Amino acid sequence: MTFDLEKARAAIAAAPLPPKPAVVLGAAPAVAPALTTGAPQALVVGSDVVSFDAPVGADHRQAIADGMLLAQFMANAQVPGDGDPIAWFDAYTAALATFGWRVQANDGTTHAFKGDGLEVHQAIIEVVSAFLVAAPAAVALAVTTLNALGAMNKDSPLITLFNRETQHASAGRFQVATVRDDPGGGAVIEVMAFSLKADSRVTQILFFKLHADRTSLRTRRATLALDDGTMRAVAPLLRARVAVYRAAFIGAIPLPPVPVD
Repeated sequence: MTFDLEKARAAIAAAPLPPKPAVVLGAAPAVAPALTTGAPQALVVGSDVVSFDAPVGADHRQAIADGMLLAQFMANAQVPGDGDPIAWFDAYTAALATFGWRVQANDGTTHAFKGDGLEVHQAIIEVVSAFLVAAPAAVALAVTTLNALGAMNKDSPLITLFNRETQHASAGRFQVATVRDDPGGGAVIEVMAFSLKADSRVTQILFFKLHADRTSLRTRRATLALDDGTMRAVAPLLRARVAVYRAAFIGAIPLPPVPVD
């Protein structure tokens, strides 16, 4: 499919946005994390946990994070928090496609987690490892990211940000993504969507304990690719729409060294 820049421009300009983040009088302004090149990096972007492989350039990282954030805003407007999580994910990937991302795969599956009382972030590691079995470097980066999140204080600002965007009464909806360079230029995203449903209120998504008879965890996976030229064309359009939201919706996950095979 040929990329239509004017269609993307119109969709980005018309995308519904949430209220602008409040400014607290006298408080230091929040600052979005600086994105780098040459080292693995991980972010919470709204309801996305995103891991960037080392070769992905800083400009690409920023454009991808901006696109993910705006795609979430668009999906939130179409499917409310208590709506069908699969319909939300389809709206999310459709928004990314509008920005020029080519959807190479999009399929749903269920994953039977092992062990009663397993915390969500531990179960996600099982799923990610199974999905990315052919890409050990991506598995190592994603697992390192999830372990780093799981080791954080439950009341840290980053976990608070993530929970704010993912919890909906007795359900949760979030994505885990890895980003790598495309040998042909541009980038490839492997994104795994998770839908958590419980019979009690979910207040801490990552630290919620799964129970086989009271919890369901659904998953869906998509692979998307974006060439360098398209990314450079849409990056300033995305930046203009979400720059004011970055500090409130994007946070850096402190990463320990990533294991290398």
